[in-house]
Amino acid sequence: MTFLKRHGYGSVGYNFLMVAVVFEWAILMLGWIQMIKFKKARFQIEIIDLLEVDYCTAAVLVSLGIVIGKATISQLLIMAIIEVLVQTFNKLICQQFIMIHDAGNSIYVFFFGAVYGLAVSKVLNVGKIENNNDGSSYNSNLFAMIGTLFLWLYWPSFNSASAKGGEAGITRAIINTYLSLAASCVTTFIISVIVGKGKLKMTHIQNATLAGGVAIGAVADVLTRPVGSVIIGSFAGIVSTFGLKFLNPVLKKIRAHDTTGMFAVHGLSGLLSAIAGGIIAAVATEDIINPNDENLVLSVGKTGLGRTSVQQGGFQILALVLTLGMSLAGGLFSGLLIKLPIFDKMEDTDDMFEDEHYWEIDEDLFFNIQKYGHKENISIRI
Repeated sequence: MTFLKRHGYGSVGYNFLMVAVVFEWAILMLGWIQMIKFKKARFQIEIIDLLEVDYCTAAVLVSLGIVIGKATISQLLIMAIIEVLVQTFNKLICQQFIMIHDAGNSIYVFFFGAVYGLAVSKVLNVGKIENNNDGSSYNSNLFAMIGTLFLWLYWPSFNSASAKGGEAGITRAIINTYLSLAASCVTTFIISVIVGKGKLKMTHIQNATLAGGVAIGAVADVLTRPVGSVIIGSFAGIVSTFGLKFLNPVLKKIRAHDTTGMFAVHGLSGLLSAIAGGIIAAVATEDIINPNDENLVLSVGKTGLGRTSVQQGGFQILALVLTLGMSLAGGLFSGLLIKLPIFDKMEDTDDMFEDEHYWEIDEDLFFNIQKYGHKENISIRI
């Protein structure tokens, strides 16, 4: 998110605050669910709970990436609080009642967060944005790329943390994720050159190279054929790069502005992951997945739930439909709520994507370039 040239403080600062708020709020949500489930007056926090909280936080940060720069801090906080509620219950239903397999949380984290954020953005309806700050600079792109590299390196740990199948499942999740990431990286560079008419675009490289990590998530710990992860990652890189190039302008026209291209990357890749999970569950064979005792959901023939492979594939898609509905409903409700007059909002598009209105900026030197014929009036901000 730090690629915005005039919103660096806001991008980093608001992310930091959202992580802290969501972390505390999500722990309470999980604890209250435990109290209800086990009929106890208190709850216990364990390491696995912190992992679940991290997943919930990731969903909120995906949504934040869509509305960043267009919403005030009070609006973002309310959006996050509501999203934790909806996301937690959506995941609970998918896991405990529909009983699907999604090792990397691609469906109820990335797909959910992208749809939720897009719904909020649509309701906010900020109008036609003609703000020069809605973009990047050389330095901001370079800074953002550092974040991409860290995400790329550590994404296998994200997908493998909740992997099924013991040590073998964790190993498969790590290997498949790296292969998928590498494949999406290669195809992103290729497609970026094609759509850029011979030139690479840094925003494509920052975002779509991560698409493979999202797309492989639902099946990362069960695929035994590396070619499967390479195919999924390659397709994710292609779809995400095309999405950044062609879908983002469409979203802007229909006033569902996506600041950082989260929907094109995380939304579409999450959708791809859900579909891949459904297909692989339906056609499961020992050549495709590993039929282990611990993994009761995806298995060859009859699953541990008493379902056939085809039935389980249908349930995987059902969870996708449910997630789409709950994220849309939650995002629309959240957007309507934060538009109420009681919340501070950005009335002017000129205030968007700009730190100066909300942060104390030291050493204010201005650098504006305005051209008038052959003359240039130059002022510089450092």
